[in-house]
Amino acid sequence: MMRKALLTLIAICLISFQSSALDRYTITNLVKELKPAVVTVEQSGTFGTSGVASGVVVSSDGYVVTNYHAVEGAKSLRVKFSNKKVYDATVVNYDEKTDLAVLKIGTYDAFPYVNFANSDSVQVGELVFAIGSPYGLEHSVSMGIISGKNRQTGNYGYEDFLQTDASINPGNSGGPLFNLDGYLIGINTANLTQTGGSNGIGLAIPSNLVKRVIIQLQQKGSVKRATIGVEVADINQEVKQLLGLSSYNGAVVHKLLANSPASNAGVVPGDVIVRLNGQEIRSSGQYNKQMEHSRVGSKVRVGILRNGKVRTIVLHLVQDL
Repeated sequence: MMRKALLTLIAICLISFQSSALDRYTITNLVKELKPAVVTVEQSGTFGTSGVASGVVVSSDGYVVTNYHAVEGAKSLRVKFSNKKVYDATVVNYDEKTDLAVLKIGTYDAFPYVNFANSDSVQVGELVFAIGSPYGLEHSVSMGIISGKNRQTGNYGYEDFLQTDASINPGNSGGPLFNLDGYLIGINTANLTQTGGSNGIGLAIPSNLVKRVIIQLQQKGSVKRATIGVEVADINQEVKQLLGLSSYNGAVVHKLLANSPASNAGVVPGDVIVRLNGQEIRSSGQYNKQMEHSRVGSKVRVGILRNGKVRTIVLHLVQDL
């Protein structure tokens, strides 16, 4: 009798474990919940060209976020939902430097929409999944992890990509990358490949950057970025040796704008920015991210390393044109 009760208890535990394991390791319910807010973006361009991309609804009144390159030059746009409903859409505004565009669906219907995650808190190794229309296969789902953060390719004006091994193919552009809480963690934009297909290196614009950009596009019509008038790069072995630096930390100035706050203060190419408002700068990506958070017209304290010595200058931030 005792043995039978013990076997019954073990069986119940196994069933319970399998059930909880299934809930934990599948995203079926999340996909069902989020698919209605993901759209396929169809565009017709000049000379009879057409294309398919992805997008995601970010407000109940029909604002959609996608990639700018997915809608650039479009004569007409349509968005298709998972329930097969199709609506005309227009480009409200776009930001070429981050490759983001905001569309508006031409109706007063109420739409399902997604909520934003705090992408600054995302961890490498975190599970994520993408929904989109790769090669026109609408509302396809792929899953992976966050493989890296703060990635740059040099193809866009401002880059701070999340890297993922979730399958990102042509047609996924502009579509959402979600975390396992069901929040938008990024907008899928590109993959690093020589063949055009996915090779496990997908890039997504972090949700915090997406949110900042679309708020400005909706409220001001453009994104106003602050600058001191320099372009910077990471320090490689050659630069380190040439400048006699002791480490790779910092962002080296490689170009100055004429009559800019930096040039007027005596900053020259080869200077290394090592601090910004007291915060240590370790890379060009970190510098650009700090500037993205800065406000035109405010002052900034810049630590400049030259000939082994650091000096601090105070500069006014102007609008980056």
